Amino acid sequence: EITKVIHITRNITERKKIEEAIKFQADLLNHVGQAIIMVDNNKTIRFWNKAAEKLYGYSEEQALGQKVNELLGSNSPEEAVDVTKKLMAGESWSTEVLAENRDGSVVPVILNRTPIFKADGEFLGGASISTDITLQKKAETDLTLSLNALSNSLDKIQELNEKLRVVGS
Repeated sequence: EITKVIHITRNITERKKIEEAIKFQADLLNHVGQAIIMVDNNKTIRFWNKAAEKLYGYSEEQALGQKVNELLGSNSPEEAVDVTKKLMAGESWSTEVLAENRDGSVVPVILNRTPIFKADGEFLGGASISTDITLQKKAETDLTLSLNALSNSLDKIQELNEKLRVVGS
């Protein structure tokens, strides 16, 4: 009897440690600045962090259990098949896309996709991490405008130099 009690106590203690580790990891993923979405092999959303709520405009409760393509509606059927094939083949990749919020606004993001496999190699689903690049895009636009203005100024200086040369001769 005592052995059974010790064994049960040890199992409960181990289970609590595992549950605490899982909770810690979920809390950690909820506090990162990137939108993290995890889907199972049926494309059903199984994890949706706080940044995903902000980026896409759906609460965790609204997103969990939904088909990702139906909720976010960004993939064509052909693209969805291609994404699944790549994930099942073990590919990870990044792409730049416009993420659409529930309110219709769009945000430029870098979307990183990666497959998730069990230890035995069974395909479980995929994870996507979206990083808002609005500030980078604004800086890129500002830099392009500045370079164009500089180029125009250099053209005008060259034009004036040629006119001065003609006048000087």
